[in-house]
Amino acid sequence: MGSRVLGSFYLLLLIAAVFAFFGNSSVVLLVTFFSIVSQLEFTRLLRRAGVDVFLNQVLFWTTLIPVNAWCMSSVVGGGYTALISAIFLTSCAVLSGDLRRITLVLPASLAALVCIPFTLQFAIVIVRSASSLPIGVATLAWVVAVCKLSDVGALLCGTLFGRHQLAPQFSPHKTWEGFYGGVAAALMAGHWLGIWLAIGLSVRMRLLLAVFLALLSTTSDLLESALKRWAGVKDSGACIPGIGGCLDLCDSFIFSLPGAYLFLLFAHFYSQIAS
Repeated sequence: MGSRVLGSFYLLLLIAAVFAFFGNSSVVLLVTFFSIVSQLEFTRLLRRAGVDVFLNQVLFWTTLIPVNAWCMSSVVGGGYTALISAIFLTSCAVLSGDLRRITLVLPASLAALVCIPFTLQFAIVIVRSASSLPIGVATLAWVVAVCKLSDVGALLCGTLFGRHQLAPQFSPHKTWEGFYGGVAAALMAGHWLGIWLAIGLSVRMRLLLAVFLALLSTTSDLLESALKRWAGVKDSGACIPGIGGCLDLCDSFIFSLPGAYLFLLFAHFYSQIAS
């Protein structure tokens, strides 16, 4: 527990230093970096499970998707790039004439693109879709903090009070008590951090989004736990002391970032109707 907290603290210091040096463009640098490292770990887990991927092509598009999302300032940029990458990989597999590449390697490669760069690029989309970059960065910081503090609440409550397993077939250590603790932590973090960061959501919307993020974060975490169990490993890597790999750090964002963006679109649409 102590090493995990210390590793998280050093990681936050590193991210703060990057923001201090590069400013708002740090978002695309950090998302691209974490996407590449997480992709390397994701594909390594797949290969340990006996599933191959088009590694060079996947890494190329993993780099391009978040960069294009930043350059085109909307979900369209990363979305178009992801679509083009899917067409490119499919064409390469089909033209190779290798049945194994079409039926096994291609689906795994497409899954790698969807799970990592396509989902993480929504961090950039949230920032660039706001009325100003500072508001977008604050909103992204709020989303990330709620997801991570939900994880911390789940870990603490699960360790202290956990009795009933949540999904033993995927992760024997996750409990319902931990899940409820994570939701409670998300609610508290969502409310108070929303006031402090001035993200522009009403109290009701903040609390609804906080619960939604806690649910999505748990689901994303279980998805990675299932993949690690399939590959027969405990952590996706060892580059972050006390946490594991980059994928262990970013797994809760696989569903949370796209979900947060869609919720924010709904909240904006709802506020326009209400007014």
